[in-house]
Amino acid sequence: MYSITVNLYDNSINKGKNFSIKKVNGIKLECSKSDWNDIWLNKDKKNSFGEIIGETTVLGHKQVLRTILKTKKDILDELIETESITSLDGIKQAFNEYSIPTSFVDNVYSEIIKKIRELEKNEQFGSRKTYVTTLNNIRKYRGEKTVTLVTILDATKGKPFRFSEMNVEWLKLYETDRLKRGASISSISADMRNMRHLYNRVKDHDLSVHT
Repeated sequence: MYSITVNLYDNSINKGKNFSIKKVNGIKLECSKSDWNDIWLNKDKKNSFGEIIGETTVLGHKQVLRTILKTKKDILDELIETESITSLDGIKQAFNEYSIPTSFVDNVYSEIIKKIRELEKNEQFGSRKTYVTTLNNIRKYRGEKTVTLVTILDATKGKPFRFSEMNVEWLKLYETDRLKRGASISSISADMRNMRHLYNRVKDHDLSVHT
């Protein structure tokens, strides 16, 4: 059995940092080389175009480890993008001390990404796709670049799109614009349903969210 480690490398200083992941709820993050292939290296299902369409199935302890690792990867990606953390040692320390934030962030994009990550963990890939589509439809309407699952954190960069901006007037203008661009009623309805779900999830967390 081998410990599962985080391997970081900073090209600007040609230096790396490796460290083991601590136990999670008493579970050691370790496995054999063959199990590592099943759990992580070969976890993505791809179609003939090389696009990720889902995940391979693993059961039992392998599934537990994969779920933990996906959560840990999300945390690591977030810390790497945090401008206030400027060193490999800083990332390691923040990773080991990380706790899930409880405060609400008034950013529609951040909440969509959070929802997408939840759906990934639950292997609800069809629903995940609809939220990625909604995210990109909003970004197109706002004149911003679209993102993929690989570049999805780019959506949190720049000026945030606040829930307080997503009022009734904005939604009407959004719907009108999508219709003019030839979007189907079902596609627009899916976006509206997703945005309403997100709004309802956060409305009790911050008094500045209103219609």
